[in-house]
Amino acid sequence: MPLIAVWRERHWHWRRMVETGRGVQADPAASFALYQLAVEQGSTLAAQLLGQRTLAGDFDATLAPHDAVGWVAVLLDGDQSDAAQVWLTTQADAGVRPAQAALGQWLLTQESRATDAIRWLGRAALAGHVPSQYRLGDAYSTGAGAPLDYVQAHAWMNIAAASGHIKASETRSLLNDLMTPDDVAKAQTIARTFFERADAQVPQTAQTVTQSDTK
Repeated sequence: MPLIAVWRERHWHWRRMVETGRGVQADPAASFALYQLAVEQGSTLAAQLLGQRTLAGDFDATLAPHDAVGWVAVLLDGDQSDAAQVWLTTQADAGVRPAQAALGQWLLTQESRATDAIRWLGRAALAGHVPSQYRLGDAYSTGAGAPLDYVQAHAWMNIAAASGHIKASETRSLLNDLMTPDDVAKAQTIARTFFERADAQVPQTAQTVTQSDTK
């Protein structure tokens, strides 16, 4: 067995021991931190376990739903898919943007669920979730999950690019070559309207601080 595999296996058993108190003193906080570290290192098994604990309500009083979305999303393609969908839908309905994005991304891979996928991605994109803005633009530019619409695609790529999304900027440039000047102008109008509405929703106090900081 490769050394990295041996190291991961030993650390997995150690996390379980710390969690259950088998052979060492149980320490829930320490075990949680170890599982989080494992997820950061790419452990799907650790993400699944944290997702299962999220569905069981173990973190309801201690963790924001935003932080658990990734763990629950890992369960979407497994035996707990139904429960994961219910949890994510509940959070998405409550306005949790990562949940809207995760649900939309997954639904794009499911047959006959494209309409729901675009709806959730659209909600996340309108709320300012940059990866969803890019994903929505990609769907419109390829026709994968959405009607082929270069105007909408360009608009969403433009919006995502404004937040520094490199791929969005590159795709917007490619779309420019496929569109008429009139269609580009329409897309720019859509993007401009989005930014104007976003600016209008910023609290006045926040606008004042921003303006004073730039003087």
